[in-house]
Amino acid sequence: MFLLTESTYIKSVNQVIYLEMTESKKKGSNSLHNVYRRPAWKNITRWLAFIMIIVLDSALIGSSVRSHQSLGVLLSVKELLSYLIILLLNALVIPSIVFEIDSIVIESDGMIFKNLLFSTKEKWENLISVYSPIYLKFAILRGSKFIYLINKRDLGNFDELMKTIYQKAKNLK
Repeated sequence: MFLLTESTYIKSVNQVIYLEMTESKKKGSNSLHNVYRRPAWKNITRWLAFIMIIVLDSALIGSSVRSHQSLGVLLSVKELLSYLIILLLNALVIPSIVFEIDSIVIESDGMIFKNLLFSTKEKWENLISVYSPIYLKFAILRGSKFIYLINKRDLGNFDELMKTIYQKAKNLK
């Protein structure tokens, strides 16, 4: 097996976009893999934000439970309201942190999506729709397994990525 890797750095207005193209030759077949990934410092900020939200929420609930056990006081309306507000704020922030794609690997038979917590592979025929509104910074890609959020500003060559998706996936809406 022969593996050839070519890495290129492209400077953009406010970010460095890392585009890695890997060409692997296996037993006489030529397959080209394109990897679109977000810069490492943006992944680190997502991890820090996710960990901070989890730690602060668990610390708030833990301290509330401990104080209620030691004082023998029931929950007040103000506490319930603050928990509700925190729950709503977390519901707005956590999906974009967790479901946003860190890297996309384009293969001949499908795509591999890697996000903060897991990685999935979707075949081209299993992609259902792509929605990329101008007013959002996310493009929404719907597959048979999941809904993926692709950040237009973070992934390098976003237009090339969308062009590839539309060319390879024939049944998109």
